[in-house]
Amino acid sequence: MNHFITNEERVLITSKLKSHGIRQYAIAQRIGVSPITFSRWMTGATTTIRGEHWEQLMQEIEVLKPAENIPVPADDGLSSGEHTVMTHLVDAWDSYVHLPVQHPDDLEEFRHALHRLQHLVMIREVRSRHSDYTNEEKRRES
Repeated sequence: MNHFITNEERVLITSKLKSHGIRQYAIAQRIGVSPITFSRWMTGATTTIRGEHWEQLMQEIEVLKPAENIPVPADDGLSSGEHTVMTHLVDAWDSYVHLPVQHPDDLEEFRHALHRLQHLVMIREVRSRHSDYTNEEKRRES
């Protein structure tokens, strides 16, 4: 059965991960989901989590130990610089959710802005793999 994740649960999970120095991609890898999926859970872009993933996540949260050096998967197509940017975006979200709410739309607007930034980073991978589709000069020639 799917689990509906609340904002309070998101804050609790991100706080616990941050206090243990564990990155979202590391916990995502532990429970068998992509870092993007986990990020969408934590930003609220996806509000439901499959039951088995929720149970695995709760088990991992209960037994958290200080950060282990889990390598970033090499096959996702992002460069190390792009991974750094994505990590900073995750850190920005993790910090922002702890700020006092000044307006009811703050979290949603910040989340949308972060998703736009993540999109800009991710599209770089597509451009690098498919430059024939993204190169303006090549498109005009055909």
